[in-house]
Amino acid sequence: MDGLNRKTIEIVDNHIQSAISISNFLEFKGFRTVQAYNPKDAVAMAKEEDPDLIILDWNLNGPSGESVAKALPKKKIIMTIPEMDKFRKERNVIAVVPKPVDNLVLFEEVKKALKIK
Repeated sequence: MDGLNRKTIEIVDNHIQSAISISNFLEFKGFRTVQAYNPKDAVAMAKEEDPDLIILDWNLNGPSGESVAKALPKKKIIMTIPEMDKFRKERNVIAVVPKPVDNLVLFEEVKKALKIK
């Protein structure tokens, strides 16, 4: 991807190692990434960085990923979730990826979300 047109993806996960792993993979694929590890920072960072897409863990410490999705209704979100039966989809959640995250599956969802071939 052209460095001037790099899409920014915010990764939100309270498991720092998971966020770093996803971030490293997506940066290798040419995206710019930013990370947040709790709901408050996630919302603040989304407002500051204006990412093109957010990859959001459903199970955050404190408020759930659902609360972050509700706080950012105009943002495209891919939700990562360990238990699909507990999930209630918010309007701006455009895809759901099961945890543990398979980076190739996630990458396909990112390309769909950002309309990248």
